[in-house]
Amino acid sequence: MNFAYSGIPLLKGIRTDDFGIPTVIVLAVSLNSFTSVYCFYLYLVSNKRKYIFYVVYCMGIFLLEYSRGYVLMSMLSMFFVWINFKNPKLSILNLVFIAVAFLGMSFLFGVLGNIRTAAAIAAEDERGIYDNTYTNDNILLVGEATDEFQQNIVPSEYFWTFLYMTSPIGNLQFNITRVTPDFIDNAGLLIINEVLFDSISNRYNAMTDSFRKKPELITLALTVCTTLVGPYLYAGWGGMILMLFVLLIFPLLYTVLIIRNPLGIIGLSTLSMIYFFLIFDNMFTITALGTQLFFPMIAMAIRKK
Repeated sequence: MNFAYSGIPLLKGIRTDDFGIPTVIVLAVSLNSFTSVYCFYLYLVSNKRKYIFYVVYCMGIFLLEYSRGYVLMSMLSMFFVWINFKNPKLSILNLVFIAVAFLGMSFLFGVLGNIRTAAAIAAEDERGIYDNTYTNDNILLVGEATDEFQQNIVPSEYFWTFLYMTSPIGNLQFNITRVTPDFIDNAGLLIINEVLFDSISNRYNAMTDSFRKKPELITLALTVCTTLVGPYLYAGWGGMILMLFVLLIFPLLYTVLIIRNPLGIIGLSTLSMIYFFLIFDNMFTITALGTQLFFPMIAMAIRKK
């Protein structure tokens, strides 16, 4: 339905923010991600290879959407399911496997980033003279890579991962040095925009004709700022402390609710993935991610009926 509505981003070479049918796309993305992780869990339980086919099918849908993020997030959730299910020892072989998998995913992330960036630039080139041949030059220019880095033997595709790992803290520090908000005046807005799902906060902002605060960026192309930049923009250091308290309490409460659920391993693995990506942005508020935490509960409620 979403592809029929907006086309196939992978074939276009670019994905816009308005892809998919409003509301439907959120549910579709959430269900597809949960289904991929659930099928991987079924594979671990049964050792039936057909479930791996289902996982690949779900990942194929995300690739058609040109959604690098959800491919990475779903695969990381599967990794946490594997850890929770197998409880592997950190042997040298396992460490080598994890390292190789990380390097492989980082390289693929860089390749897709280069393709997507070139397609975006070509789409905005009204004169049609931009050569969108595959290249690392765009990201190296944006990230101001030094000559020494460009000349070393490390493939420049890894520069994408390097920027995503380092720029969040840089952007947070940049905002801390430029803004000093008051805690009392903005604590309510902090809860609405930085704790609740964006499906709720977006409607509140639409009704009040307001907008979620956006951080200032060192470079416009490097948009990730950690989950703490939003709370700081609303309520300063007190806002960050409040957010850290919420992030500490929520897993404890969720674990109590899910611990006896046979599918609890999926919920806890998804929660681990969300917390892992908090270094980049406030994934806590993204409806398509957060709703996955409740699918194990819904599934068990349906089963009991």
